[in-house]
Amino acid sequence: MQLSTLEARRTILSLLNGLKTSRWLWCLIAVVVVAVRYFSVENVPPTGSRFGDTDDALRLVQVRDFLMYGNWYDTTISQMGGGEALVSHGSRLIDLPVAWLISFFSLFTTYLVAELAAQVVWPLILLLMLARFFVWDAERRAGPDAGLIALILLLLCSTGIFQFNPGRIDHHNAQILSAVVGLLLTWRALGDAVFGWWAGAALAVGLVIGFEALPLVAASVGMACLFACFDKGAREGATRTVMTLCLGLIAGYAVAVSPQNWSNVVCDALSPNLLGLTAAGALASALLISRFRGAGPLVWVGIYAAAGTVGIALYLGAEPACVGGAFSGMEPIVKTHWLAGVVEGKTLWQLGQIKPSLAFGYLGVMALTLAVLGREAWLHRDTERLYIGAVVLLAGLYGFYYIKFMPYGALLGLVPLACWIARLPAMGATSASSVRIRAVLLCNQTLFILIASAVISLFSNVEAGAKKKLSSSVSVCSEKADLARLNTLTPGLIISDIDLGPYIAASSRHIAYAGPYHRIHDSLADLLTLLHGPLSEAGAQLAAMKADYVVLCGVERKRKVLAGTPGRISESTFSEHMRRGGSLAGLSPVSIGETKGPLKIWRVVK
Repeated sequence: MQLSTLEARRTILSLLNGLKTSRWLWCLIAVVVVAVRYFSVENVPPTGSRFGDTDDALRLVQVRDFLMYGNWYDTTISQMGGGEALVSHGSRLIDLPVAWLISFFSLFTTYLVAELAAQVVWPLILLLMLARFFVWDAERRAGPDAGLIALILLLLCSTGIFQFNPGRIDHHNAQILSAVVGLLLTWRALGDAVFGWWAGAALAVGLVIGFEALPLVAASVGMACLFACFDKGAREGATRTVMTLCLGLIAGYAVAVSPQNWSNVVCDALSPNLLGLTAAGALASALLISRFRGAGPLVWVGIYAAAGTVGIALYLGAEPACVGGAFSGMEPIVKTHWLAGVVEGKTLWQLGQIKPSLAFGYLGVMALTLAVLGREAWLHRDTERLYIGAVVLLAGLYGFYYIKFMPYGALLGLVPLACWIARLPAMGATSASSVRIRAVLLCNQTLFILIASAVISLFSNVEAGAKKKLSSSVSVCSEKADLARLNTLTPGLIISDIDLGPYIAASSRHIAYAGPYHRIHDSLADLLTLLHGPLSEAGAQLAAMKADYVVLCGVERKRKVLAGTPGRISESTFSEHMRRGGSLAGLSPVSIGETKGPLKIWRVVK
């Protein structure tokens, strides 16, 4: 009996020791901390009273359609679009796991609770994967201390992980994960070719999901090929990355797109034009590594240059309009009153005007990381260090010019920074461990942000209202409870503020006339013409749009908060006239619920 008790104790102690050193447990604890911090510090109730943002709301509508109809290829969202329904470019690779989670949680609770649970769990699963990769990569490069340091730096990197907060179920976080992992593996592949296969696969998954990281991925893979031209030791890994990327995109295209649409060319999603471009690079890589492995740099540069020329010709020849990007050809009113006001398209300088501490935190850690990488590259002058320095610099510049790229720059530098800290030696009487602990405390982004915020608050109150300024102009009207009251009305077509459209579609049975999506450009242009047009023309426009209701957020639109963002709408426009309590022939006010909410509703009298 005593022997069996002793064995049981030994088993328990062994299990506890295993858990203490379990990297998965470390990462899980970090993810839980992120979730708790989000629900407490950000003052967001875990009951899910709001959506993450407009994209997350519409993604939920798309997942519901997928669960209801089960059509893998048809991504039409019937609840979005007045003239014609929105055909989303959102990948089913995101819809599928979210749908699985909802189905799983539905086994134990109601459907609505299952939806909420899936919205919380999915982004945290992606964050767990990112955290575990960081720990693994850093440990392989600089030992166990580096893995723990990388995890701590990740946990304290606000601009890197905000897209992984609970509720963020749209494709942004998955694209960040794929691109960051893929580029860090590309860095490793230049020294160990076996990782080239994994790097290309990770990058391909991200591009199948969406094109957000395409400029960064294309430039970074191109740089890997350029470095390989001059370093024979890096050639195997670089060519494997390119070839696997091409094969992954072809496989993803075959899976994601209906065979009858394989010849359709688009600019905002995977299509034959990008396949042709990557195929040119892959064929050149296969030729070089098989026939000219030991050739000089001029041969490699010449063949890659010829392949790049052919690839670009194929890309632009398939659809010349793609040279202007997905937003080319938009009407001026759409560019002025929607695109110009999209916060994620602003520069870091513009963000710094209302949230300087956030901009300083990003720039501070980026500068520190680049200084470390620059010093390492100068001392060692090897291809791997030069490459990762160039990639982090490129990602940092992207984050400066477009703040939606901030997570890429912030995250790509964390593993190299963690490895540098983990290698710091003892200094005088201070042990190496103490030096490293102090370095972590001093080199994390949260500290930079807190110091900047404290200093700035001594001289200005610019940050006091930053969160409110950065939020949507209809954020006060995005409460699910308020929007759900619309279900008391007979389902119909609703004209609303642009950002309110996705929330209406996700919270009710109604159809939103338009939302912040370029693929329903005509409906978006019609809506903006009405909202920002003169009151005298509103009656005829309403009749032409054939809507059933008008729903506006009953608060004044926000004033200019970022340079280049449209200011407060003129009071003579239709939307501001109605928002301020005005009337219009053909619109009848509607009251819903016992209490007065923030929404103002009118029925279109036909």
